Amino acid sequence: MCGMKSTSLVVKANRLVQASYKLELVEQRVMEMAIAWSRLHVEQLTVETWIELSVAEYVDLYKSDAKSAYRQLRQAVKNLRLRTLVIEGVDLQTGKSSTLETGWVNSILYVPDAGLIRIQFSTAIVPCISQLEEQFTSFKINSIIGLSSAYSIRLYELLKQYEKIKKRSFELQELREYLEATDTAYDRMDNLKSRVIDKAVDQINIHSDLTVSYTAQRRGRFIIGFDFFIDSKEKSKALLSSSSSNSKPTVLPVAALSIAEKSMLRDLAAKTGRSEADLLAEARKQSVDVFLALDAMTKR
Repeated sequence: MCGMKSTSLVVKANRLVQASYKLELVEQRVMEMAIAWSRLHVEQLTVETWIELSVAEYVDLYKSDAKSAYRQLRQAVKNLRLRTLVIEGVDLQTGKSSTLETGWVNSILYVPDAGLIRIQFSTAIVPCISQLEEQFTSFKINSIIGLSSAYSIRLYELLKQYEKIKKRSFELQELREYLEATDTAYDRMDNLKSRVIDKAVDQINIHSDLTVSYTAQRRGRFIIGFDFFIDSKEKSKALLSSSSSNSKPTVLPVAALSIAEKSMLRDLAAKTGRSEADLLAEARKQSVDVFLALDAMTKR
C-alpha cells in the first residue's frame, strides 16, 4: 500500500465538523491521519475496518520526536476511546431534532514492535467520513501540519467549511463551545482573544492554505460575537489561474483518482449521461483540486 502523504485529503461530513467535542492536539492529529488513511486505502468503510496508524508516518508528517512518538500515539488513541462528542441532527423515525452523544473509537490494536496502532471507528463516526454525497468539508492534511494547538485545528476546520462563502459568524457562547474554550480563565475577553482566537488565527495565516481575519460584534461596550473573513492563499489562486490559462490542460487519468473521487465521478456520469473522461476534463479545468470541483458539479 502507498504511504500517507502530506497532500492526502481529510474529508468530513459537516455535521462532524460542527459537532461539540474537545480533543488535545495529538488526538486531533491522530483523527485527521486516520480519516486520510481510510480515504486512501479503504473502498467500503465499516465499523469492522481496521485503520492503520504508522508511527513512522506520524513522525514524518509532524516532525515529531521518534523516541516518544509511539507513546504519544498510544496515549492519544487510548484517550480517543474515552472521549465523547455530541452531534446535532434529525431523528429519522420522527423527523424531529435530535442530539447524539457518541464516541470516536470502538477498538484499539497495539503492535509496538512494528510501530503500528490500529483502530476501528465507532458506529456513528463511520458515515460521517464515508457517506459523503453532499455537505462535507475537505482539506489536505498538510494544511494542518503546522498548526500546533487544538484550538487552531478546530477553528481551521470551522472556517474551511465556509471557505467559498468567505465569511462565518459566531455568537460568543457558540464559539466558546465549538472550541471548548470554557475554562474560567477565558471568561475574560482579553484572555479568550489573546490565548485562543488570536493565536489560532495567527497559526492559520502562517501555516495553512487560508488567510483569516476577524472583527468583534458589539452590543454597546460588550462583545457578543465574532465575524471571521476567509480567503484562500494567493499561491492557490496563482495555481488556479495558471491552470485555467493553459489551452490544453493536463487531465489526470481516471485510474489516478482516489477511491472517493472515482465514486463521485461514476455517480456524476450516471446522473448526467456524460462520459467520465469528459466530466474529469471539465473538473480539471475548473479547479486544481479535482475532488472539490467534482463536488461543485454534483450540486448544479
